Amino acid sequence: MMRRYVDSQKRIVERKVARQIQRRYASVTSGETITPDEYDELTPEQQTLWQPVDLPGTHRRVRRRWRLKSLTPAGPAADGEQGFMVFVNDAPLLATQLARYLTQSSTTWPKGERRPLP
Repeated sequence: MMRRYVDSQKRIVERKVARQIQRRYASVTSGETITPDEYDELTPEQQTLWQPVDLPGTHRRVRRRWRLKSLTPAGPAADGEQGFMVFVNDAPLLATQLARYLTQSSTTWPKGERRPLP
Protein backbone atom coordinates (compact mmCIF):
# COMPACT_ATOMS: atom_id res chain seq x y z
CA MET A 1 0.00 0.00 0.00
CA MET A 2 2.83 2.41 0.86
CA ARG A 3 4.59 1.58 -2.39
CA ARG A 4 1.44 2.58 -4.30
CA TYR A 5 1.24 5.80 -2.28
CA VAL A 6 4.86 6.65 -3.09
CA ASP A 7 4.30 5.83 -6.78
CA SER A 8 1.35 8.21 -6.86
CA GLN A 9 3.50 10.99 -5.39
CA LYS A 10 6.39 10.60 -7.83
CA ARG A 11 7.24 13.60 -9.88
CA ILE A 12 8.98 13.88 -13.21
CA VAL A 13 11.89 16.31 -13.07
CA GLU A 14 13.09 18.05 -16.20
CA ARG A 15 16.77 18.93 -16.29
CA LYS A 16 19.09 20.47 -18.84
CA VAL A 17 21.90 18.14 -19.90
CA ALA A 18 24.78 19.32 -22.07
CA ARG A 19 25.27 17.51 -25.33
CA GLN A 20 28.67 16.26 -26.40
CA ILE A 21 31.24 18.67 -27.80
CA GLN A 22 31.04 18.89 -31.59
CA ARG A 23 34.26 18.60 -33.57
CA ARG A 24 34.36 20.94 -36.58
CA TYR A 25 37.14 22.24 -38.81
CA ALA A 26 37.60 25.98 -39.40
CA SER A 27 39.27 27.52 -42.44
CA VAL A 28 42.45 29.46 -41.66
CA THR A 29 41.66 32.08 -44.29
CA SER A 30 37.86 32.62 -44.21
CA GLY A 31 36.82 31.22 -40.83
CA GLU A 32 33.98 29.07 -42.18
CA THR A 33 33.50 25.63 -40.63
CA ILE A 34 32.96 22.19 -42.10
CA THR A 35 32.00 18.81 -40.63
CA PRO A 36 34.54 16.00 -40.08
CA ASP A 37 33.01 14.07 -43.00
CA GLU A 38 33.66 16.97 -45.35
CA TYR A 39 37.18 17.32 -43.92
CA ASP A 40 37.94 13.65 -44.69
CA GLU A 41 37.01 14.19 -48.35
CA LEU A 42 39.68 16.91 -48.78
CA THR A 43 43.12 16.17 -50.16
CA PRO A 44 46.09 16.31 -47.74
CA GLU A 45 47.17 19.66 -49.25
CA GLN A 46 43.71 21.13 -48.66
CA GLN A 47 43.53 19.70 -45.12
CA THR A 48 46.51 21.85 -44.09
CA LEU A 49 44.29 24.94 -44.57
CA TRP A 50 41.78 23.74 -41.94
CA GLN A 51 42.24 23.62 -38.14
CA PRO A 52 40.19 21.50 -35.72
CA VAL A 53 37.79 23.46 -33.53
CA ASP A 54 35.69 22.02 -30.69
CA LEU A 55 32.31 23.74 -30.44
CA PRO A 56 30.28 23.38 -27.24
CA GLY A 57 27.19 21.28 -27.67
CA THR A 58 23.72 22.61 -27.07
CA HIS A 59 21.61 21.58 -24.10
CA ARG A 60 18.71 19.18 -24.26
CA ARG A 61 15.93 18.55 -21.76
CA VAL A 62 15.60 15.12 -20.19
CA ARG A 63 12.84 13.82 -17.95
CA ARG A 64 13.95 11.78 -14.95
CA ARG A 65 11.66 9.88 -12.59
CA TRP A 66 12.19 9.52 -8.87
CA ARG A 67 13.04 6.06 -7.62
CA LEU A 68 12.68 4.30 -4.30
CA LYS A 69 15.88 3.65 -2.38
CA SER A 70 16.26 0.35 -0.59
CA LEU A 71 16.99 0.32 3.15
CA THR A 72 19.83 -2.15 2.70
CA PRO A 73 22.76 -1.02 0.55
CA ALA A 74 23.07 -4.45 -1.07
CA GLY A 75 19.40 -4.56 -2.08
CA PRO A 76 16.90 -7.02 -0.56
CA ALA A 77 17.48 -8.32 2.95
CA ALA A 78 18.78 -11.83 3.55
CA ASP A 79 15.35 -13.16 4.55
CA GLY A 80 13.86 -12.06 1.22
CA GLU A 81 11.97 -9.03 2.49
CA GLN A 82 12.54 -5.69 0.86
CA GLY A 83 12.31 -2.41 2.70
CA PHE A 84 12.24 1.23 1.70
CA MET A 85 11.99 4.65 3.28
CA VAL A 86 9.25 7.21 2.80
CA PHE A 87 9.89 10.86 3.56
CA VAL A 88 6.81 13.04 3.90
CA ASN A 89 6.23 16.65 4.92
CA ASP A 90 3.17 15.90 7.07
CA ALA A 91 3.44 12.51 8.80
CA PRO A 92 0.24 12.85 10.90
CA LEU A 93 -1.79 13.55 7.75
CA LEU A 94 -0.29 10.48 6.05
CA ALA A 95 -1.13 8.35 9.13
CA THR A 96 -4.71 9.64 9.09
CA GLN A 97 -5.11 8.90 5.38
CA LEU A 98 -3.61 5.43 5.84
CA ALA A 99 -5.93 4.65 8.78
CA ARG A 100 -8.93 5.88 6.79
CA TYR A 101 -7.99 3.64 3.88
CA LEU A 102 -7.51 0.59 6.10
CA THR A 103 -10.83 1.04 7.94
CA GLN A 104 -13.01 1.74 4.92
CA SER A 105 -15.12 -1.13 3.70
CA SER A 106 -13.84 -2.75 0.57
CA THR A 107 -17.25 -3.78 -0.76
CA THR A 108 -17.68 -3.62 -4.49
CA TRP A 109 -20.46 -1.43 -5.73
CA PRO A 110 -22.88 -2.67 -8.39
CA LYS A 111 -22.61 -1.00 -11.77
CA GLY A 112 -24.76 2.06 -12.17
CA GLU A 113 -25.25 2.58 -8.42
CA ARG A 114 -23.76 5.72 -6.90
CA ARG A 115 -21.42 5.56 -3.94
CA PRO A 116 -22.25 7.65 -0.87
CA LEU A 117 -20.13 10.67 -0.16
CA PRO A 118 -17.56 10.26 2.65
